[in-house]
Amino acid sequence: MKTKKRLVESLATQEIPKETIDGILSPYDPDCRYVCDARIGFNNEEGRRKILTIDAEMSIPYCYYARDKSNAPTHFNATDFILCFNQLSYVLVAESVRRNLVPELEMDSVEEFQKAQMERCYIGRYREISFRAPINPSKFYGTASIERIFKTKGGVFLPSSVQFEDQRGGFAEGSSLLTVTMNKIYLKKESIGEILNVNSRLP
Repeated sequence: MKTKKRLVESLATQEIPKETIDGILSPYDPDCRYVCDARIGFNNEEGRRKILTIDAEMSIPYCYYARDKSNAPTHFNATDFILCFNQLSYVLVAESVRRNLVPELEMDSVEEFQKAQMERCYIGRYREISFRAPINPSKFYGTASIERIFKTKGGVFLPSSVQFEDQRGGFAEGSSLLTVTMNKIYLKKESIGEILNVNSRLP
């Protein structure tokens, strides 16, 4: 797998088991599973800010939303960006749960996260998505990072950033707020805004 210079170099990285990736992507149609293999990076030392990252090789062999699904996509677009970010985020959080790196979620296993995945996990907000250069969707690399974790009565918030690139200089990036609500309670718009404002004021 390609090593990205933008990853925090001090993080220890380890392979994410294939069964974790396959399990988390199982709700998606087989032609819409884009994470091929991945590694998790984390810093969980006492007294230091928690950082979680996923570095993955990805591929979009078919354009699932096209009329002719046998055609390979010619470029990486906004729809692909969101789907890929969702899959990266879910795999990252699931592996973090497996390694007990996010106790704020109060989950003990990947299976428990899978039950919540389609009911209580969603992207609360996307911000600052930009495409710098066209990406070849047949083979590219994705990196997602979580550097803050907030817990409220209503849920757990994970402000995150993502980058996609290929070996020809293609590049896209963005940021979002990954949200896991508690007991299917959806948060008010003001609650999400408050978390985003707090995050923006942190150093």
